[in-house]
Amino acid sequence: MLARNQIPSQTLAAAQEYFAAGFNIIPISVDGSKAPDGRVLPQVWDEAEKKSKRSWKQLQQERTTEKQVHHWFGCGVARGLGIILGNVSGQSEALDFDKPGLYDQFAEVCGQQGLKSLLDSLPLIETPSGGRHVLYRCVEPVAGNQKLAETPDRKTLIETRGEGGYIVAPGSPSACHQTGKPYRFLRGRPGTTPTISAEDHAALLDMARLFNEYADPAAVVDLPRKKTQVGDGLRPGDDYNARGDYESLLEQHGWCRKGQTGDKVLWQRPGKTGRGLSATSNYGGCGLFYVFSSNAAPFEPQKAYSPFAVYTFLEHGGDFSEAARRLGEEEYGIPSEDYRPTDFKQESVKNSMKPNSATVAGPGVFPAEETDWPEASPFMFHGLAGDIVRAVGPHTEADPVALLVQLLAAFGSAIGRSAHFRAEADEHFGNLFVVMVGISSKGRKGTSWGHVKHLFALADPQWEGFCIQTGLSSGEGLIWHVRDAVEKPVKNKATGEAELETVDPGIADKRLLVMESEYASVLRVASRDGNTLSAILRDAWDRGRLQTMTKNNAAKATGAHVSLIGHITADELRRELSSIEAGNGFANRFLWVCVRRSKELPEGGDLQEEALHPLAGRLAAVIEEGRKAGLLERDENARALWRAVYHDLSEGGPGLSGAVTSRGEAQTMRLALLYALLDGAEAIRREHLTAALALWDYVEASAKYVFGNSLGDPIGDDILRALRNAPNGMSRTEIRQLFQGHQSSNRIGQALALLLKHNRARVVSNADTGGRPTERWFTVRAGESKTSARL
Repeated sequence: MLARNQIPSQTLAAAQEYFAAGFNIIPISVDGSKAPDGRVLPQVWDEAEKKSKRSWKQLQQERTTEKQVHHWFGCGVARGLGIILGNVSGQSEALDFDKPGLYDQFAEVCGQQGLKSLLDSLPLIETPSGGRHVLYRCVEPVAGNQKLAETPDRKTLIETRGEGGYIVAPGSPSACHQTGKPYRFLRGRPGTTPTISAEDHAALLDMARLFNEYADPAAVVDLPRKKTQVGDGLRPGDDYNARGDYESLLEQHGWCRKGQTGDKVLWQRPGKTGRGLSATSNYGGCGLFYVFSSNAAPFEPQKAYSPFAVYTFLEHGGDFSEAARRLGEEEYGIPSEDYRPTDFKQESVKNSMKPNSATVAGPGVFPAEETDWPEASPFMFHGLAGDIVRAVGPHTEADPVALLVQLLAAFGSAIGRSAHFRAEADEHFGNLFVVMVGISSKGRKGTSWGHVKHLFALADPQWEGFCIQTGLSSGEGLIWHVRDAVEKPVKNKATGEAELETVDPGIADKRLLVMESEYASVLRVASRDGNTLSAILRDAWDRGRLQTMTKNNAAKATGAHVSLIGHITADELRRELSSIEAGNGFANRFLWVCVRRSKELPEGGDLQEEALHPLAGRLAAVIEEGRKAGLLERDENARALWRAVYHDLSEGGPGLSGAVTSRGEAQTMRLALLYALLDGAEAIRREHLTAALALWDYVEASAKYVFGNSLGDPIGDDILRALRNAPNGMSRTEIRQLFQGHQSSNRIGQALALLLKHNRARVVSNADTGGRPTERWFTVRAGESKTSARL
C-alpha cells in the first residue's frame, strides 16, 4: 500500500536524479524511523557475528547500480530515499541543522563574514521537523560525521554528515518521518551541488562552531588551583579573570576582530587572511576564549581559555607563576588583610554550561570578618542588572549584592502585574519581598537603596514618584495604598431609586513598593495578636487580592502588585523572627540577604550623572517592554537545567534556616523571570535561570549564616545551647532545671523530639540502674550520622 499522496514513479524519478548527480542512494523504511530498509539491502558478511546479513555498509564503499535503483524504487512498493555521503558520492558532505530557526542565524553570520554568495550557491533541504540540510562537495576526502555545535546538556545543534553517514532526501514518501511531513528542496537540486574549496569548507565549519554552547570542563584551561583559605587574599590571576581586558591583549598580539554574534566576539588568528574564523571570546557567555582553529599557537584547538590563561600564554609562554608575579606588580590581586575570598570559584571558569559569569568590578572586596559569610557568585550579576552594579559599585560603600537585589525588586515592581510564569495552576509575577540583613547599622543598607532609587527616578519617574511608600504597620494600612474604588447605594431624590455612588475613587495604579528601613518594627507589629499584617503580606506575595475580615472595614484590593524592601540587623532578625511562627509561610516569602560595607570611601564616590543616562535609558526600555509582557516559559535548555535542580530546590532544609528558605522553587523562578525581562527576552533561558540559582544560593547561605543551627523553637534552641556546653551530656532532670519550672515536661519533650528529628541531639539510655532506665542527652558532633545519634 502506498504512503500518503506518494506514487513509486515519483520516488523512482527522484532516485534517478540523485543517481545521475553522482550520489549513492539507499532505500529508507516508511515506518517513521528514518532507518535503511533492511529487507532489500545487499547481503554482507559480518565478521563479528560470523554470519551473513543485510546491511547498507557495503554501499559506503561501492557505487549503487542502475539495476538496484530500479529494483528498490520501481517495484510498486513505497520506500524512502537516503543519500549516502562521503567519498563514494563524490566527496559530498551535508551540514545538518537540528534546531528550527538555527540555519537563519547561521546564514546571518555567514553574510557578515562575506560567505553569503557561497551559502546561496549550495542546495538547501527543509526537514519535516523544521531543520535544514546544506549539501556540497569538497575538493579533499571527506571526514566522518562531526558534531560542531551542542547545547550545554550535549544535545546536537549542528553536525556534518560525511564519510559513513547519510541523510533522508526529498522525494521520499512523507511516511518516512514521524511527523508525516515531507522533505523538500528550498534551493537548488542534486545536480547543482557544487564542489567548494578547502578554504570555503573550513570557513563554513568555523561558522557552525560559533553556535556551540558546550565545552568539556576538562578542556578549559585556567590557572592552577589550590584550596582557598581565609587569609589567602585574592590572587592576581583570579583578579585578572574578573577584570582583565584580554581582548585588547589579543589585538596587541595580532588577533583580528571579525564581528560579533550575540554576546560572542569573533576572532581570526594572526597570519590568517580572507574568510574564516579561529576563535570566539565570551564563549557561552562565560567570558572564556574558545579556540577551534588547528593553527592558532600558542593555543590548542577545541579548548577554552580563561582570561588569565590567555594572558599567561601570550605574555609569559604558559608560565602561570611568572604571569601571576607580573600581574601582582601591576596591582592585580588583593592582600589577605583586605580580602575575604567570595567570588570567582573554580566552577565559574570550568563550567561553560552556566553562562554569563560577569563579575562585579573589584569582586569580593570585603573585610575579613566571619568565615561563614555567604559567597557572591559572579553568575548573579547577569545582564543589565550586572552592568548597573558594575557602574555604581566603585563609587559606593554599599554591598554589590544589596545593589543587585534591590534593583531586581524595584524593577519587578515597576513592570507591574502582567509578566508572569505558571507553576501548575498558580501564576507568579515579578513582585519580590527582600530584606537586607546587616551585621550592624554600618552595613550601608540605606546607601545601596539611594543609588537604586535615583536610577529609577531617571528611568521611570512616575513609578519612583508615586509608587513607593513607607510606614508598614497593619494589613488594613497596606490595602489602603492599593485599594479598589468604594461605592455605596444612595437614594436618587428624583426617581426614588437607589443608585451606586463612588465615595472613594480608590487607587488606579496598583504598583506599590514598601520601603522599610527599620524592618524589625514590622516584625514586632506582625507578631501582635490580632494584627492582620502577616496574613495580608502573604496574600500580597501570592495573588494580589487583599481583603480583611473586619466588619467595619470593607476596603479591598484586586490586582495589587506589592513589593517590599526592608533593612534589619542580624541580631534584630534572630530576636524578632522567633516571636512569630517562622513556619507559617510568612518568612519564606522573603529573600533574606546578608550585606555589609564593601569598602571605605572617606571622600565618597565620584559617580557622574552622565554615566547613568545610558543605563537609565536601557532600564526605561525594558520596563516598558516588561509591562507589555505576559506569560513567559522556560526554553528547552532552561527546562533541562530546571529538571536537574528541582529536587534540591523543592526538598527544603531543617531548622529555622530551612523554614525561611522553603519556597526555593518559586523564589528562584521569580528571579529568573526578572533576569529574562531585563534582557528583553521572550522566554526564560538557561542563563536567566543560572543567574537566579546563583542568587538563590546566596539567599540560602545568608539564612544559614544568620540562623545557623537554630531550630526556630526557642525551647529547643535553649536546650541545644546548654548541651553544647555540657561535654558529659545532660539528664532529663538537668534539662528541666534549665527552665526553673516555667516549662512543662510535655513541652520539653516536644523540643527534645525536634532535636532528634533534625539530628541536633542524641540520647543514650541506660537500663542497668536497677530501676527505671535513665537518659542522657548529648549534642551531635559534626560528622555523626542520624542513625548513630539515636543509638
